[in-house]
Amino acid sequence: KDITDSIRLSPLNNSRGKNAAHSLKVGQFDRIAFKQAAELKFDQVFDYDRELKETFLYANTLKNGDYEQKLELKIDEEKEQQRRQQQLEYEREQQQSKEKEQKRQQSHGLTPWRNRMGNW
Repeated sequence: KDITDSIRLSPLNNSRGKNAAHSLKVGQFDRIAFKQAAELKFDQVFDYDRELKETFLYANTLKNGDYEQKLELKIDEEKEQQRRQQQLEYEREQQQSKEKEQKRQQSHGLTPWRNRMGNW
């Protein structure tokens, strides 16, 4: 029940408000919207970069979606994999250029004082 003890709320309730008389008694609870909102909130709070395969939308579409939705999801998944691969390659290039610059500075004696003299 809710805080006023007038409506029953349950995540197992499938009623989405289509039958007004039934909704008055049982209440409305959209599990799909609840799960998507919880997933979004978690990602925001913990700064989590969720892959498409980890989303509720992906799992729900694979389970309940029609062929066109599944095909569209597969295309989106391939695009995301390409984007992530490009991002990883870019990060590797940045790391390699950073390491090269550090080696160049060390070979020219441009390292900070404490690095040349060892630990203090």
